[in-house]
Amino acid sequence: MSQQANNGSQRILLIDDDPVIRRFYPKILAREGYDISAYAGVDEFLAALPPEGGACLILDIELSDRMNGVELYHEIVNARRRFAVIFVSAHATVSIAVDVVRSGALNVLTKGEIAKNPERLLQAVADAMLAAEEFKKENLLAAHATACCAKLTGREKETLRWIITGRLNKQIAAELGISERTVKAHRAKVMYKLEVTSAVEAARIALLANLVPIHE
Repeated sequence: MSQQANNGSQRILLIDDDPVIRRFYPKILAREGYDISAYAGVDEFLAALPPEGGACLILDIELSDRMNGVELYHEIVNARRRFAVIFVSAHATVSIAVDVVRSGALNVLTKGEIAKNPERLLQAVADAMLAAEEFKKENLLAAHATACCAKLTGREKETLRWIITGRLNKQIAAELGISERTVKAHRAKVMYKLEVTSAVEAARIALLANLVPIHE
């Protein structure tokens, strides 16, 4: 089900295999003007997963699907997708709550407490929306960094991975078995394509694009 609101930036994605929850939570949240899309399972959600991320995700821990909510959350994290995540559970344990919060989830609420006091869900979502705006900015920066790094040739990427380690041109030349002059040429092209002027800025772009440095 999906309910459209005036403010598209306030998008909430709900994943719960309980049809009662998929009706109840949207009714609560739609009154606050949120845009809500609800999914019954993992595959349905992944098929509609927005590429930019940045939305608030309300995720049932006890999904009776090919993976539970915690496993789905870790898959999303491993794919470097950023959502402001609120877990809901019929009976979350303390150990599960600690695990998911340490992993980056913002909150864990029981369905019982939401049923008694819907304001708990509204407050959690309000907090999540603030975090989602920051995630959206980070996602845009990461997308730009990835696009810049995609312009690099194989040798330029290799040079960049050495630049990240703080090596000087002559040291990089020795590592790659090429002349220092050639390294300088590669470095200049790297800086131009990444749209930066310093090794520190280049390192920031590389890390945003998940380009890891050469290990010593």
